[in-house]
Amino acid sequence: MKIKFFIIVLVLFYSLSAKLLSDEVNFNAKKMEVQDNGNNIIAYISETFIPEKNININSDVANYNKNKKELIFTDNVYLKDNANDLIIESDKIKYQKDKDIFYSSGDTKFQISGKYIIYSSNVYFDRKLQNIFGNDKTKIEDHEKNVFNLKNGFI
Repeated sequence: MKIKFFIIVLVLFYSLSAKLLSDEVNFNAKKMEVQDNGNNIIAYISETFIPEKNININSDVANYNKNKKELIFTDNVYLKDNANDLIIESDKIKYQKDKDIFYSSGDTKFQISGKYIIYSSNVYFDRKLQNIFGNDKTKIEDHEKNVFNLKNGFI
């Protein structure tokens, strides 16, 4: 009977701790500011890791608003989505954790599985739907050196 109780407690503890870790964002930064009773974190010259999503982001500035579940990375942003074999480079990328959507402002470069490179601006990446889309002029190159120029956006 004690073993059954111990197993139940162990399973409950594991279930609860997994949920607690799912909201985790890890920062490695030269300088950090914590504001609003810990609900807003600003990291400078930051390496950010989102373990639940297997995403690494390097940027000059990272701003995490826990209440909005939103991360904004600015200046020299290099994002590597290891789960989707995707790299995004831009000057500003916003990530909405609850929707699992990235939005890059300004000029953006996507590298997909080492096979495609997309040059565009103001681009969305919906991780749930596995869609990359934007409305601006776009250039796509594939690994065979084919080039596609799109004028009215893409999905």
